[in-house]
Amino acid sequence: MTKVARKALADYRKRILTANGHVYTDLARVADVSYSMADKWMNARRTSKDCQGAFELLTGKPATR
Repeated sequence: MTKVARKALADYRKRILTANGHVYTDLARVADVSYSMADKWMNARRTSKDCQGAFELLTGKPATR
């Protein structure tokens, strides 16, 4: 993934998560991962099926654009 694509994905995830009234801690709790892992996933530096599922559960939106 290019740096530009990674930034665009991170911006999308942050915008959707906050628009639904959630923060990284909520994502980490629902995904049962550390805050650090949630941060890395939100910023598109790591992949995680648990974080992806938690994001979709919390927001009702897909984790990718």
